Amino acid sequence: MPNSREWMVVMQTSEAPSVVGLALGTGMVDSCEVGVGRRHSGDLAPKLAELMAKNGVSIDDIGSVAVSRGPGGYTGLRVGLASALALTLIKDADLLAVPTLEAMAWQCPVEWDSVRMVADALRGRAFVQEFIRRDGAWEAAGPMELAPWESIRGGQADRKQMPWAGPGCHHATSLGIQVMGTAPTQPSVEGLRLAALNRIRKGFVDNPGEVDILYGQPSSAEEQWKKLHPEGVV
Repeated sequence: MPNSREWMVVMQTSEAPSVVGLALGTGMVDSCEVGVGRRHSGDLAPKLAELMAKNGVSIDDIGSVAVSRGPGGYTGLRVGLASALALTLIKDADLLAVPTLEAMAWQCPVEWDSVRMVADALRGRAFVQEFIRRDGAWEAAGPMELAPWESIRGGQADRKQMPWAGPGCHHATSLGIQVMGTAPTQPSVEGLRLAALNRIRKGFVDNPGEVDILYGQPSSAEEQWKKLHPEGVV
């Protein structure tokens, strides 16, 4: 059963600027940007502590932690998930590791009933996933796909008429894909909060020992490891 403690920590670390926030069931209460450049690891915990102190929230008040799972930047996602895991394990809070594209569907205009989310996966590829609104809640219409940008552009005529949104919209626009001005292009803590609440309502929380991030390009450390260990031997 989901936790009864009311406060939720929300960590949007998939896209810069990273944002950490505090929320109650009625909405976001407070939030602040985290880090400059690559300083996520040094800034996230102190910023969260400041935010909690400012709002009179103790760690014992935290019932759930919502964090971006990706796609997004490798460093930000890793730091965010590590911080979320620490909170959930120390105080037995519920973990909601929400895919970034799912969270952004909750930021779409109220008149939309479907959306095609897109995020840059680097190296000429994109993450694409479609969502539909059913009974007031957003849900995935299919799995997230990893495809070359050129195939996305070439296949537009064959796709259902859906508006485009997501952090990859700037790239989509450069390829001639039309993006509406009301389309969300930057993830927010509010979208993450709403997606996490929907998961809680369904009775779903993540197992801290099984969750991992989603990202498009291996980190420099992973690339170096592959060069040094081409056979995959540890």
